Amino acid sequence: MRYLLLSLFFVASLSFSADKNNYVERFESVLKESQNMVATDLEKATEVRQHWQSLLDDYPADKAVANNYAVFLMSLKKYEQAQTVIENALRYEAITKLLTDNLNKIYAFQAQKAYQTIFDDTKIVTPKGKWSAIQQSVEKDPDLAKVNALNHSLEKVANQVENWRVSWASQNLKSYLSFYKDGFIGKGVNSHKVWKAARKYSLKNPKFIKIILTNVKVVPITENLIQTEFLQNYHSNRFKDTIKKSLTWQRLQGEWKIVNERIIYN
Repeated sequence: MRYLLLSLFFVASLSFSADKNNYVERFESVLKESQNMVATDLEKATEVRQHWQSLLDDYPADKAVANNYAVFLMSLKKYEQAQTVIENALRYEAITKLLTDNLNKIYAFQAQKAYQTIFDDTKIVTPKGKWSAIQQSVEKDPDLAKVNALNHSLEKVANQVENWRVSWASQNLKSYLSFYKDGFIGKGVNSHKVWKAARKYSLKNPKFIKIILTNVKVVPITENLIQTEFLQNYHSNRFKDTIKKSLTWQRLQGEWKIVNERIIYN
């Protein structure tokens, strides 16, 4: 399947904001704040957390920022949130040892807690992350960093479209439904339950399903909203047609989910 990825190189239109000259200053300042902070100072913790989040928003593919933000959250015992930050960072680039080590500590901690409910003598080791230095190789121009992150999102959604097609064609209902946001309601129905039942019938009833997608376009709307359009050729033992379809994808908790599906024309 061929994809047409349309990037927004007019980055000003996405309201990106950051000064590329103060990356090092911001990184070192918030790292120092984190390392010197007293865990019981909740007001300061909130402030430092906002600083890390702001830095990560400006440099979403910067693994050093993601790692240190996660380590900071670990120091506050916010393990699930730290896990989410690390897992999201790993989606941008190949796995690095430092990120993996910190993530594994969180996994081990969670496993120890689970076993303690069964075995009273299970020892729990509180996870402590390792800080990382500035990644000199990462692009520190925030506009370019945002464009690179956007291109990654476009590729991710393009792959999601293909995975969605494969799940549908293979009649894997559970996998197919996982591409839609929780509570999704399709056009012409008034509840998620009705839509889900209709999709179950459509996937499971045919003896076979063949789907070919062509002229796939992937267009960014905002940083967290992407629209895809394509020509869909559907063929089963019961029915066949060719339509133009649009799927709108939204980033929800780090995952791209379908939030709108519509037929453009028959």
